[in-house]
Amino acid sequence: MNNYTQYRFKLLILVGLFLSLISCTKESNEDTAALIKVALRDVGHRILLSNQDSISVIKPVLNLDDFEYQLSFEKQVMIQPDSLVVLIKNSFQKANLPQNYLVEVLQCKDRAVAYSYQMEQNIEKSIIPCGGRQLKKGCYHINVKFVQRIEKQIELILMVGLYIVSF
Repeated sequence: MNNYTQYRFKLLILVGLFLSLISCTKESNEDTAALIKVALRDVGHRILLSNQDSISVIKPVLNLDDFEYQLSFEKQVMIQPDSLVVLIKNSFQKANLPQNYLVEVLQCKDRAVAYSYQMEQNIEKSIIPCGGRQLKKGCYHINVKFVQRIEKQIELILMVGLYIVSF
C-alpha cells in the first residue's frame, strides 16, 4: 500500500471509531435519562413518606438540559439534607447511575438555592455541607445535574485515532 492509501485507511478507521462513540452515547443517554427519571421519582416517593404523606403526587420529572433533571412536588414538603443525600445516593446506586452529580434544592417562590451539595465517585472529593440541619416545610424543586465524564471517552478515542494516523 502506498502512503495515500494508508492515510485514507487510517482516516476511515478514525471516523468509524468516532461514529460508533456517538451512536453508543446517544442510545445510552436515552436509557440513562429514563433511569434517572425513575430514580428521582423513587427519591420523591421517599421524601413524601418521610413527611408522612402517602397521598400527594410527585410532579413529572423534567429534563431541563442534557444531564440536568428537576423533581417537584404537588404539596409543600420538609427536607432533611442528610436524608436527601442518602436517598439520592441509594436510589442512584440501585439504578446504576453515574456517581458524579450536583444537587440543588430551589425555593419555588424565588428560585433561590435553599440547599446544595456535590457528590463525587471518590467520596473524599464530595462537598456535602449543612449536616444535621432541616429545611422548613415549603415548596421546593430538586435539581440534579450529572457531571459529564464523556469528554474523557472522546479524548481517549482521539488519542487512539491520532496514534493510528501517526503510523
